[in-house]
Amino acid sequence: MYEIKINDDTFGAQIEGGKIMVDKQSVDWDLVQIKTNFYHLLAGGGSYTLEVLSWDKANKSLTLALNNKIAVLSIKTEQDLLLEKLGLNHLKQQQISDITAPMPGLILDVQVKEGQNVEKGEILLVLEAMKMENALKSPQSGEIKKVLVSPGQGVEKNQLLVQF
Repeated sequence: MYEIKINDDTFGAQIEGGKIMVDKQSVDWDLVQIKTNFYHLLAGGGSYTLEVLSWDKANKSLTLALNNKIAVLSIKTEQDLLLEKLGLNHLKQQQISDITAPMPGLILDVQVKEGQNVEKGEILLVLEAMKMENALKSPQSGEIKKVLVSPGQGVEKNQLLVQF
């Protein structure tokens, strides 16, 4: 059982025998990828263009443009719902203390300093890898304890960059 929230509407969903059930009704659908982050969706007799704008894996939140209308999907698994029912959902909100390099690359910019308070989603630094600039954002609000890199420095995958 899943709970899916689309903007302000909440639906119960589950998979039964290969079929997707939404609020206990079977939904026939077909999804085809057109190009990176773009899909064509056939569902409920309608045809839709779907673009994935962002995916926040930690919070199980997906931002989509469905026929150019923005929709935010929040997904709760059976485990999430059970933790919430037991009043233990706050336990999964663990504080992250270390930010590591997701891939080898070159630090282009450091936008924070030790002792600085940052908000969740704020850019901490910019890492260039494979000729692409990657903004590494704060996964939480908090105070920067230590910045271990500087602009122009090369880093390896999983190297410690920032501590909270």
